[in-house]
Parts: sequence; structure tokens; C-alpha cells
Amino acid sequence: MHTSLKRTVSGVLSFLLVGQVMIFGDGTAQGVLHKDTLVAAAGSIEEMKNARQLKEEYDTAIEGLGEVDYFTLPSTGNTRRRVRSVNRLNTEETSTESSVWDDVTITEEPINAPDTLTVSGYVEKGTVPNHTESDSTPIYIRVFNGNWEEIASVQANQNGSYTVTASGSDVYHVKFECDGYLPFYLRDFGTGSYKVSSDSSNDVNKDTIILIPGDTTYNADNGNLWSDDKLTAEDAEYVWEHVGSQIGDPDFNPTMDINGDGVISEEEKHAFSHFYDDLINTGGSYDMSGWSVLTYDIDLNGVINEHDYDLLYDMVYNGLSTSGWHIPDFVDGTPTESDLQIFREKVDASHIVNTDVYIYNHEFTADVVVDGSDFNTERIEFLASLRGPVGEYIAYMDRNSNGVIEETEAQWFSAAYSIYGDVEWDKASAEHLLCCRIPNSHIV
Repeated sequence: MHTSLKRTVSGVLSFLLVGQVMIFGDGTAQGVLHKDTLVAAAGSIEEMKNARQLKEEYDTAIEGLGEVDYFTLPSTGNTRRRVRSVNRLNTEETSTESSVWDDVTITEEPINAPDTLTVSGYVEKGTVPNHTESDSTPIYIRVFNGNWEEIASVQANQNGSYTVTASGSDVYHVKFECDGYLPFYLRDFGTGSYKVSSDSSNDVNKDTIILIPGDTTYNADNGNLWSDDKLTAEDAEYVWEHVGSQIGDPDFNPTMDINGDGVISEEEKHAFSHFYDDLINTGGSYDMSGWSVLTYDIDLNGVINEHDYDLLYDMVYNGLSTSGWHIPDFVDGTPTESDLQIFREKVDASHIVNTDVYIYNHEFTADVVVDGSDFNTERIEFLASLRGPVGEYIAYMDRNSNGVIEETEAQWFSAAYSIYGDVEWDKASAEHLLCCRIPNSHIV
């Protein structure tokens, strides 16, 4: 009886071992002999045994299993472990079990600190046939602890290589993200050193994750602030809604653009100049010394505009450092969403006569005083020639980075969806097989 039960337990644990090694490598996250794993094993036996028999025989059957040599790690500091590198399978070639292991390669990886996770390799952007690859959006690899708090991050190098290391948690989640591409997740990692691959090439030195193209920040539930981790038809439609949007030139003066269409007409140019006529005729002036508006010009280029708002936005949402920028005086420490809303109102009022931003944007002599001497025909003509922002410009949609979201760029997103169809993060991640660390003495 004991022999039969031991075989049953061994079979269950062997099955769990395969799943764990694919996810946790050497099992140091919980271990096959973790209490939760043993509960699962017990559950599979309950169909054959009543409660009393299970209690008596299960305790005997598992005795000594925690000492199985396979799970014992080398103890010497100079020992190196091997890495099994498994390339992602082509979905059309997965019909036979043998194809899963056809591309297995063995490389060596140093032993990692026992409480540390290290993930390394390469990451690339997937391409869309017949469409030029031209975007320069960075790829980030972020590590979260078990509570999904970010504890480490790196930006992939120009050649796609990366190494990210984190410690201080017994469970880790790793996210590969790049705007315009479906995020890739490795969830519920334990500790150890790993490589992952979705590269079907035979180059064993290049363990590569390939991100699926075509995803956007379309997110009906969260105001389109971040990806919903799904590639759907709505992503391409979201880009088409932004065709024609443009970022505008950094020095564009919104005070001149009365109707907000991003183009300065002759009438708008004359209206802007008329402000100086009144100052010249009356000898009036505006001394802005001590005005708060002087702190609103975040990039200090002499004009308060949408570009300043974008910088503050990146400080609030994208982690842009405040160092080196001029910060509005109403911001107390780190900029917040409420600070951003206040600044939005300031920029929107820039074309309203005699508001503080309206006056500041007429100052051309850098003496913080606006009077008749600031009238400069050449300067006004230059500003009138600049391109202003139009619509909601989203940088990653502008794949050629020319400042305008064009139809050809929306077509790239549509073509990507036509190739990949509806894909969620878990399906994309399931196609990536993990390279696992195992002790040298058990390489076969």
C-alpha cells in the first residue's frame, strides 16, 4: 500500500516539478515541497483514500521527500549553474511533443545571491511586414514585488540587451513595456538567475523577447492613461482618432493663436501686435517683478505654452525629474495632479487679454517689464511661422517623430492587428518559455 501511494505522490510531484521549473527555475520561490504544493498533492489522492487512510499513509509516503538531492543546491561559492535556453515555438509547429525540446541549448550562468532575482537577455520590438520600422520609443524592464510595487527598473540598451536585478522579496513580477507594443509579463518569479526567449533563431547567445506590435494606451476603464494589456481592434481605432494631431513647436506662442487651431493668421498676428500699440501710445508698462507667472515658464524659453505643460505632465505621471527645470511656485515639492490642473488652466487662458500669461508672452526683452520696447516685428513674424499643437498628440503614435500623427502611422497599427488579431498579455507571455537554472550535477 505504501509503495502504491509513494508512486502516486511521486507522479503528482513530478508533474508539479515540470510546471515549477518552467516558472521558478530552481524552485526557490516556494519549492515543490512547499506546504501549498503538498496540499495539492494530497488533494489528488483523496479520490482514492478516505480521510483516515490518507492521514496515516500520506505522512509515511512523504517522509524524507524534502531531502531529495535534485533540489539541493551546490554549496561552494565558485560553483556555476547551467541554463536551459528554450526558444519559443512557432504556433504551427507545436503539434508534437518533440518540437518543444528541439531547440534546447545549454549555457552557463553564475549562481545568484539566494534572495535575489536576476533576469537578463535581449528584448526587441516586433515588426510589421511592408511597414518601415522607424520608432525610437524606449523599452523598459520593470521588477515588482509580490504586492506589485516597483522595486527595480532598467531601460534596454540600444542593441536590446538588458540585465535587471532585484532583491528583498520572495515573489517577483517582471514587466517588459514599450508604448505601441503589447506588454510582456513574467509573473510569480522566485529567486535565481534567468533568461527568457521568444527568438526562433538558432543563435544560442541571443535569448530574446519579441514584443507584439500594435498595442496602445487605449483603456476604457482608466481614461486611456495606460495599456489595458490587450491588443484589440480598438487600439488601431484609437490611433485613427488621433490622425492629424501635432505636437507643435516648443517656442509656439499660444497667446497669438486666438482660435486655437495651431496656425497664426494675419488677423491673429495683428491682434497680438495691437497690445503693444496701446502701451506705446499711453507709455504704459507692466512690471512683472515678483509675479508668480515668472515661475510658469518651466523650460525658460520665454513663452508659457503647451510644451511647459507636457514637461509638468511628465513629472507627475512619467517620473521626469524636476532637476534642471523651473518649477511653478504653487508646486509644493513633487508636482501633483492638482498642480497639473492649475497649470492647465493657466495655459488655456494664455490668449485672454491682460491675464498674467498673456502679458508674459508679450515680453521679448528679458527684463521682466512689458512695454513698447518689446514690440519686435521680426520676432513676431518668426513666432507667427511656427506650428502650434493640434488635437491630442501622443508621442508613441508618431512613429517617424516628425511631430504629426499621420495616416501611414495609423495604418501600421491596423496592419499589426490584422496580423496578430486579439491578443491578451497572458497569451503572449505563454508563448515564451523560461530558461531555467538547474544544478550542474543534474544536466543530462
